[in-house]
Amino acid sequence: MGTPASILKKSLQHLYLGCADARVQEHLLSAASDLSNLWIGHASPAAQIFQPTRLKRLHCNLQSFFPCDKQVDFKSHPLFAHLTHLDISDAFSDALLDGLRLIPNLTHLAFWKRPWALNAPRILRECPALRLIVYQAYSGGVVEIKGYPTLHGLESDTRFVQMLYKEQVKDWHMGALTGDDFWSRAEEFNGKRRSGEIHLRMYVIVNDPHRAQV
Repeated sequence: MGTPASILKKSLQHLYLGCADARVQEHLLSAASDLSNLWIGHASPAAQIFQPTRLKRLHCNLQSFFPCDKQVDFKSHPLFAHLTHLDISDAFSDALLDGLRLIPNLTHLAFWKRPWALNAPRILRECPALRLIVYQAYSGGVVEIKGYPTLHGLESDTRFVQMLYKEQVKDWHMGALTGDDFWSRAEEFNGKRRSGEIHLRMYVIVNDPHRAQV
C-alpha cells in the first residue's frame, strides 16, 4: 500500500474547491497532480504550487492564479499543457485573449462575462483551434446577435452557443459523476444544428438541449 498522499494522487480525478481556504488548497493541490478536472473558485497564492500532469478541464479565475505582476507562459506552463476545456470567470482583456490563444491544446472555452460574448468573432478568429465557445448567460443576459453589427454571421456559426442556466456548481458535479454537463449539452445541441435537426440560426439553449430561441 502507498502513503495517503500517493493514494490520493492516483485516485483523485475530479476536485471541487469552491471557497476552500489557502491551507486546504495547498494540501489538496500539492497531492493531486494527476487531476483531470478542477473547479477552483478563487485560487490563493498557495495554489501556485499546483503542477498538474494531465489536467484536461479547469474552471477558475485565471487572474487569481497568477498575480498581475507575474508573466504567465500560457504556452508551456504545466497548468495549460494538456488543457482542452477552460471555463473562466475573468473579465475580458486583450492581454488574456493573447494568452489564451497560446494554450496548445485548448478546444473548448466558456465564460460568464458579457464582453467575452461581444468579442466572440475575434476570439474564434484569433483562436482557430477552438471547436466550441459557450457564453453562460444568466437570465436576461443573452446577447441578441442581430442587435450588434460586429457579430454578423455569428448566429450561424456552430462553434458558438449561449446557455441560460444558473446552477454551475451542480452542473459541474453532475458532469464529474456522469459526464452530462453544459459542455456535453452544448456539443449535442450544436451537433443537431449542423445536421439540420435544429435550425442553424438557433444559438441559445434555454433550460435544456431541446428548447432554443433565436
